[in-house]
Amino acid sequence: MLPELERFIGKRPVRRAVVEAALAATGVFSAEELHALTRRRQPTIGRATIYRTLRLLCDQKIFREILLNNGARVFQRADESKTVLWICEDCSTIHPFPTDEISVTLRKLGEKIGIRAAEVAGEIRFRCERMRLHGACRFAGESEMPA
Repeated sequence: MLPELERFIGKRPVRRAVVEAALAATGVFSAEELHALTRRRQPTIGRATIYRTLRLLCDQKIFREILLNNGARVFQRADESKTVLWICEDCSTIHPFPTDEISVTLRKLGEKIGIRAAEVAGEIRFRCERMRLHGACRFAGESEMPA
């Protein structure tokens, strides 16, 4: 584990369990999902500890927080930001995509105006045409968030 994380955790076994569970997660996850993962190792852990630790991890730029249209918050490791998250504005479904093709296009655009991208990451919010026409989002229930 990184030295700055070791200092951050200190001698707190409960916080260590949260950090280790968060680092083991892939993609995006909610605080509730992290709580469930952490409870496997620390059955008595409270939600407040999860939220406080996530806030500290985000403050340290180890994780990033993403606010969804429905008000929910999800988290992603900062070093996994080599993906672009496509987020449905209708149902908050998240589809992560590698930045390869998008990155090439954005870097070329940057070069045209005289800037060089250090990193390409982010999120794209979209609306489901099927939701607009039929009242049901075609992506609902297909989120690639880990269970």
